[in-house]
Amino acid sequence: MAQQCADTLLPLRDEARQHNTLSTAVSELLGQIRKQGLKRVYAKTSSICPLPGWQRTRRGRLQLGDEILELMAQARNYEPDVQSFPEEVTGDTESLQLFMIDEKQLKLDLLASLPVNNLMLWLQSRYPKLPDVVMLRVYHDLVRESDWHSQLQSEPTSTDLQQVRVIYHPHHLFSAETQGISIEHD
Repeated sequence: MAQQCADTLLPLRDEARQHNTLSTAVSELLGQIRKQGLKRVYAKTSSICPLPGWQRTRRGRLQLGDEILELMAQARNYEPDVQSFPEEVTGDTESLQLFMIDEKQLKLDLLASLPVNNLMLWLQSRYPKLPDVVMLRVYHDLVRESDWHSQLQSEPTSTDLQQVRVIYHPHHLFSAETQGISIEHD
């Protein structure tokens, strides 16, 4: 019985030793490759044959289908559509010129009315016939004027003009002498 065990276990023990030796050698070689690089390690261990090159010896060809060739032919013969744009803006430019306002008088009226809680409502009450475009231009010009201070209010409001409804944060205007005292006045 002992002989049978020895016959079975001794070859297994030799195999385990060889396996340990092999795995140790592989681990050592991989460590050297990681630290020094494959070319250096391979040049030290085997100068007989060079490193195998991973080169593609056969070049691939790209074959195009008929659909691609048709698209390329269409692209080669492409001509963009010509768009004609008008030289001048047509429309109510004559009617806008009818609504020329005396801006000096407007500023004097506004200075006399200060403080104004909502500039848009003030303009709408004084000049109800102004077109929307002119009304908005005058509003923005007056907000930027340096003869008075303007303060943007935090709550949004909406105002119906002649053709559009404007949703905005109203500007409170007050004279340069006062420092933003909010007085309800239109």
